[in-house]
Amino acid sequence: MSMLITAGVLAGCTSDQVASTIVRPAKYSIYNCDQMAQTGRAEASRERELKALMDKAAQGPGGELAIAMAYRNEYLTVQGNLRELEAAAVEKNCKMPWRTVSEQAVR
Repeated sequence: MSMLITAGVLAGCTSDQVASTIVRPAKYSIYNCDQMAQTGRAEASRERELKALMDKAAQGPGGELAIAMAYRNEYLTVQGNLRELEAAAVEKNCKMPWRTVSEQAVR
């Protein structure tokens, strides 16, 4: 998996493109709205947690290396999961309680 990300970064892919290759398409298509809401809250919470850890690591020496080794893969996976959840929620006309109204408008 890390080889895929490394190859993607070296090839000039954006993090969105890399995250899309990590997560299986239609992963959440069998979920109902309640399951999507529960999973979305957990994934959004983990996304915020990882972002805070990455921000903290970036302040120290060698922070970018620590981020790449410890957090980047999981962060991209969480972002891909959230993207797939949101696509499934839109398709099934479900609410996305893990996102604020302004975040939903932007995405």
